[in-house]
Amino acid sequence: MVGDWSGCYDNGRPPLSWVGSVAILRQYMKSGFPVKYGQCYAFAGVVTTSM
Repeated sequence: MVGDWSGCYDNGRPPLSWVGSVAILRQYMKSGFPVKYGQCYAFAGVVTTSM
């Protein structure tokens, strides 16, 4: 996951648009590339889900 706190998310999704960590993990598995974009709560959710 790529972190971004700038407010400009033109080439990805705004961090608040994610509804859950499963969606983030599915996006990663589908594309094979880092998911754009996330912030601290998204990082925590992905780690918790993967554990």
